[in-house]
Amino acid sequence: MEIQLDCGRTVSVEQLLYRRTYYTVVDGQPNAVANDHILRTLPREIERIAPTCPIHIVPPGLEESDPDHPRLPPDLLILELQCRERVERGHKPRYPWLSGSALAVAVFTGPCLDRPMVQVVYEAIRSLSWDVLAEDYED
Repeated sequence: MEIQLDCGRTVSVEQLLYRRTYYTVVDGQPNAVANDHILRTLPREIERIAPTCPIHIVPPGLEESDPDHPRLPPDLLILELQCRERVERGHKPRYPWLSGSALAVAVFTGPCLDRPMVQVVYEAIRSLSWDVLAEDYED
């Protein structure tokens, strides 16, 4: 799956992990402590999926109609993204066909399984500032 970002970069989705945000909550309702735990442990989860990529977590909104039980969006996408172009344009890699830039992104989203996944991913990542967040790689 390739996505054209608003910044002009075209990125490919190398990995996509979908899960419910509160899949580990067995009993009770979400609360600030549970939300903090999810957000605090998320970088380690992303690192296991994409160990060589820089990590970016899109700041999630909270649904706070019940102040005692603020809720993160119900679904979470973790994506490993790659671009065939490097961020540092002046550098001449030894093997250009083996270089590019990469980024691992976590995005909390509304219910998404009833829509085409390419649409969900596009809406979730289209506004990423690739040149600021991604890093170059050479294999």
